[in-house]
Amino acid sequence: MAAPERMASATGTQNFLRTMCGSFGTSLSIALWTRRESVHRAQLSEHISIHAPQTAEFSERLGAAGMPPDQVHAVFDRILAGQANMLATNDVFWLSGWLLIILIPVIWLARPPFGRASAALVE
Repeated sequence: MAAPERMASATGTQNFLRTMCGSFGTSLSIALWTRRESVHRAQLSEHISIHAPQTAEFSERLGAAGMPPDQVHAVFDRILAGQANMLATNDVFWLSGWLLIILIPVIWLARPPFGRASAALVE
């Protein structure tokens, strides 16, 4: 059993490491999310062309509703940004899920927090 005077130091160190690792994880996930958003935005924008029938039809519908061309382009940009962000969010969640599945065996390989000494105290 650890000495009581060392317990406060260990608790403080554990809290510091937990906070620090949480900060690194947040930073990495935001960086991944931003990069994936850029990739998906580029891929989605390749499919928007004035020559594509769906794009032309949607532009004509918005124009017929009274929107000027600059607002039509803003609507396209807004839809494109929303879809790219959603796809990037899906990528981050997929990666997080697979990472958790891969780390599940670590639980069985880890040493129990209280070894046989605590079992002897219970008896």
